[in-house]
Amino acid sequence: MRVRILTLSVAIVLMPGFLLAQDTKPAAKEPAARHAVVTPDQLVWKPLIPGVESAVVSGDPDKKGGLYVIRIRSKGDAKVPPHWHVTDEHVTVLTGSFLVAHGDKYDAAKLIELKTRPSRCTEKGPSSSTS
Repeated sequence: MRVRILTLSVAIVLMPGFLLAQDTKPAAKEPAARHAVVTPDQLVWKPLIPGVESAVVSGDPDKKGGLYVIRIRSKGDAKVPPHWHVTDEHVTVLTGSFLVAHGDKYDAAKLIELKTRPSRCTEKGPSSSTS
C-alpha cells in the first residue's frame, strides 16, 4: 500500500513538469498553406469564345499537369464545338443550366442538361461538346 501511495505521490508531483516540458508548438518543416478566399468581385473575366467568358479562381490553366479552378459564364446560348481535355474536368453549375454531350461531332440529340448544383466529371480524353 505504501508503494502505491509513494508512486502516486511522485506521479502527481512530476506531472506538471512533464506537461510543461512538452513542446506545444508543432514543428513545421514547410510553411503553412494559405487559405485563399476569392470573392466574385475579384474575378477577372476574359473572352473565351463568342458569348462566353472565363475567370481563373485559382491555379494556372496554362501550366501542364497543374490543378486549377475556373468559372465560365455565358450570355444566352453559346455552343462550344467538340474538343479534347488533357486533364479531368469537374463541372458544377452555379446558376441556370449547362448542356453537355460526348462525341466527335456536335449532336443536339445527345445533349444532357445539368442544372444548378449537380456536378459532373469528364475524364481526360477526346471530345466534349456543350451548348
